[in-house]
Amino acid sequence: MRAVIAALFSMICMEGLAESAPPTPELYLNKISERFIPAKPTVVMSYTVHYRFLALNLLQVAEATIEATEGFWRSPDSDQATACCLISVTLQSPSAAGGAERGGRVYINSRIVSVVTMPQLDTLYYLKMTDELLNPVVGTKKDTHNFHVYDLSNGELSFFGHNYLDGTSATNITGATDMAAQGKEVSRVLTLLSDVYHERCGPISPDSDFRIFVNCDSKAVPFAARSARDNIHAFGGKYAALRVDVMPAREAPRGVRTRSFTVWTTSFMDVADRTKNKELRQIAAETPAWGMTPLLADYGMAVGQIRCSLKDISTRKQDAVVKRKAGHEPIVAPIALLAQPPEQEVR
Repeated sequence: MRAVIAALFSMICMEGLAESAPPTPELYLNKISERFIPAKPTVVMSYTVHYRFLALNLLQVAEATIEATEGFWRSPDSDQATACCLISVTLQSPSAAGGAERGGRVYINSRIVSVVTMPQLDTLYYLKMTDELLNPVVGTKKDTHNFHVYDLSNGELSFFGHNYLDGTSATNITGATDMAAQGKEVSRVLTLLSDVYHERCGPISPDSDFRIFVNCDSKAVPFAARSARDNIHAFGGKYAALRVDVMPAREAPRGVRTRSFTVWTTSFMDVADRTKNKELRQIAAETPAWGMTPLLADYGMAVGQIRCSLKDISTRKQDAVVKRKAGHEPIVAPIALLAQPPEQEVR
């Protein structure tokens, strides 16, 4: 389950001049769908997303879903397949889920699709589609509509981004080397968090060399972290969780807009044991000790914060994903209808 946590980091960590008629997200979704072969049931995690102020949930702004499926990644130029995990993250406001037009106080219709190797968790492919309009009564209006692609499947970072609001595109990003290096260090970062959780090593502090790079205004900004044990009430009851506060590092450039965030995680096995899902328990039993599940996440705002809370965890079969023709190799159908708008996805 390290891959699932990687998805949450990724959701915050990655964001960035080409010509008219740029490639569309569907082109990249189809490419992923053609190369991925599922091998295990999908683990589905559902979260509620609230706006909080003075420790109170004032408004539900969205629902989030994280889907993780282990399988194999096939290169178009090779018969070899690489063990991997496909992660799909959707984030939708009630208005977007209901099919409303873009507008109002809160409109969110965003998605991340990522492929990482197993068990190393090296990033092969990362696609982020952001469609968010936030117009709070108090605070500054924020309008974001873009998509970014990070392709590391050939060993080097190939980047493309397009902004629908001003029509601009980009093929480079400041700090690309750091972002690419981080894509190869996800396993090290999550293993460290697991070791801290299981008390195999001491806590993380901002003075340590622990760093993650977050794309802020098309610049890779270094962030530091502080960890501590924290007893919290979350999905299924009370947990002895690991709290990780992430904030801009001392060496981060000034003048770049940044936000701090906090994640609470615990053992995947502990969460699975509190459900009655035998298949989920079996998957958890096959997951090494470093398997972790995010329970809560807070994202700082100018006023208040956004809280993401786990509300359900289950499994879904992938029987319909791979189809066969007599005498032919498996043909991969669209994964969980990835090329469709988020509101049409199979949940």
